[in-house]
Amino acid sequence: MLKEILTNPFYAIIGVLAIWQILNLILIGNSKLTEKTWARLEYIWIIIGFMGVISIIIENNRNYKKGDLTFTENWIENQFESLLSFAERETVCFKFNKSDWMPEEEFNKRQAESDRICNWVKEEILPILEKSKENGFEKIGEYKKLELEELKGNYTPDRITRDIKEINEDILVRDNLINEIRSNYWLGFQYSIGVVMLIFAFALRLTLVTKKVKLK
Repeated sequence: MLKEILTNPFYAIIGVLAIWQILNLILIGNSKLTEKTWARLEYIWIIIGFMGVISIIIENNRNYKKGDLTFTENWIENQFESLLSFAERETVCFKFNKSDWMPEEEFNKRQAESDRICNWVKEEILPILEKSKENGFEKIGEYKKLELEELKGNYTPDRITRDIKEINEDILVRDNLINEIRSNYWLGFQYSIGVVMLIFAFALRLTLVTKKVKLK
């Protein structure tokens, strides 16, 4: 029955009317409350209604965070797979073709740094990416930075470094959202409690109005 009251407007109205009749019987029919007590009931229904609204707002906030969490998890996975695919392609080392105008020494330095980039991706980057993926896209671990001279500003290490930084930032956001959702003491019952409080508050308010009408 509670589910119907929480999800069906018709049953919610029936709930208000039923509680209204019960309160009429208790507060008006069989009690001798003083005028001061009746006045205090005005504050009580407002407080109960306010608490109901707050409970619904808290639950809505939790639901929005769930939506943000789903979006963030999907974003992390897409970004991660893109980075992993890029890194795997960069493990295929290639050899430069030496042109006639390039000095032998400079060519050798460029080739050596290209090989360093390739080996860096193989030995430093791929292992930490694979470990992160195996553990549910946990924070990507530390790795040795690559210092270059001839190929300084090379796209491969710059992109990998940038992507890892951005993914780790998103992972931190995801973990914070998970902790906030899990730390919720009411475990998702705010909405139910809030609706019940509002129903009771409306019923109490109807009872107070009924009392005033009967006095006239």
